Formats: sequence, structure tokens, C-alpha cells
Amino acid sequence: MKAEKVIELLELFAENNIDTVVDGGWGVDALLGEQTRPHDDLDIAIPHESVPKLRKLLTDRGYADVPRDDTRDCNFVLGDEFGNLVDVHSYTFDEHGNNIYGVEYLPEHLTGKGIINGYKVKCIPPEWAVKFHTGYEIDEKDFSDVSALCKRFDIPLPQEYERFLPKINQNLFSYGTLQKEETQLKLFGRTLKGTNDILEDYKVVTTEIMDRVFLAKGNERFQKTLIPTGICGDFVEGTVFEISEQELSLVDEYEPKNYTRISVILKSGEKAWIYLAM
Repeated sequence: MKAEKVIELLELFAENNIDTVVDGGWGVDALLGEQTRPHDDLDIAIPHESVPKLRKLLTDRGYADVPRDDTRDCNFVLGDEFGNLVDVHSYTFDEHGNNIYGVEYLPEHLTGKGIINGYKVKCIPPEWAVKFHTGYEIDEKDFSDVSALCKRFDIPLPQEYERFLPKINQNLFSYGTLQKEETQLKLFGRTLKGTNDILEDYKVVTTEIMDRVFLAKGNERFQKTLIPTGICGDFVEGTVFEISEQELSLVDEYEPKNYTRISVILKSGEKAWIYLAM
């Protein structure tokens, strides 16, 4: 389903005072502000009282019911001859915001804001969009959506999605910002498991960064780096993190241009990668 058709339908609903919240794949892309993959349908949440109006609007435009095993009056699909599908989920709240009928949305589920091709929409907030993608048989498409949301909004990746992650086979020794959870979430979309270790015969110094791209991202001009001293008794304390080859490539891109990755042996005997200015 093309973005232009999605916007056309959402404008139609808005013109007819149907309070519409975008769910599903288009809801994810609305949060991300860009279309990340094709979508077969448009998932929407609307008040149940608006269902008759929505049905008339769509049937007048050639849409008809698409039979499904889970079809109910609050959960149904309408489609047209061109393959455009609208997956409707309706609900009813009482005066206290309690869900008393329909799909089990709560008011806090419907407070997100997003953009589809420049058109502002209501959608499921990111933390709830991630939760809504759990508790069922997930696939690669779900992983693509959830991992993108987790990375963009600093949300921990749900445990059931970890099986989709690339094989963890690289050790990275960190002595700086990569030890912070907020940096890990921003870079990898997950927090890392690590163990304390020591890099011997090195020390930490400060170096000035001239990489304009690195600085344009809001990073500080003066950064820590390692230098080998060859002096017995010099050492650097840090953390060894287990990451994938793909994640290691992300660190390559994250570090300033003049930083080089080399392999070292730590005090524990573990082999690990470090980054240092050249």
C-alpha cells in the first residue's frame, strides 16, 4: 500500500471527524519519520462509534469486507479492487478512560505522533509499539520494526528478539563513552553485557578531534585515547563487551576518522579490539 493512498485515506477520515490513530507497520514508520519497508495494509484504531461512518465512507469508494478468521465487529479488514487494505481496530472507553468494549486499547496507547511523507498523524507511542510486537510468534519483519524503534528511541530490545541478532563473536575493550548504556542504546539498540578487565602497558590521554562529521553530531572536541607506553605498571581499566561483527562495524563508523582499531591481549588473556588515535 503506497504512502499516497495512506494519506488520502487519513485525510478522508479526518474530514469526516473520525479520530484515527495509525497502528501496525505504517505506525512504526510514522514514528521513524520514513518508510522502511513495504506495507500490505493500513492498520488503524478508531472509536467504535465511528465504525458505521467509516464503513460507509469506504464502501462508497469500492471497499468491501475481506474475510478473516479473527473478524469481529471491532476487528475487520476492508479492501478494494486495487489491493488496498484497511485493517480496522475499534474500541470504546467509558468516562474514566477504561476500555469497556472492542480491541483492548487504553488511552495511553493512542498518544503517539508521527509523520508519513510529511503528513502528521496520530500513532501508537514508541514504547507501546514495541510492547505490541511481543507475546506472539515473531518474524524477521517484526525484528526489523522493533529493532529500528529500539535504536531510535533508546528502548531495550525485548529478550524474545535477541535470537535475530547477529552472532556475537567479537570482544571490544571500552574505557570511555561506550560503557554508558545511553550510548549503547543509541548505537546498537540494546545494552551490552560486559566484564571488567585491564589493558596493560597503555595509558589514557586526551586528544583534539578534527573530524567535522564527528563534531557535527554533538560530540566533544577533546576525546580520550590510548597510547602504548611499554612501561610496566601502566594500565587502563575498562570493560570487555561481546558484540557482533555488524556491531563492530557500527563502532568503526562511530569513532572519529583518525581512530584506528587494533587487536590486543588483555590482562585476563582475552583477545579484544581497542580504538586509539593515530
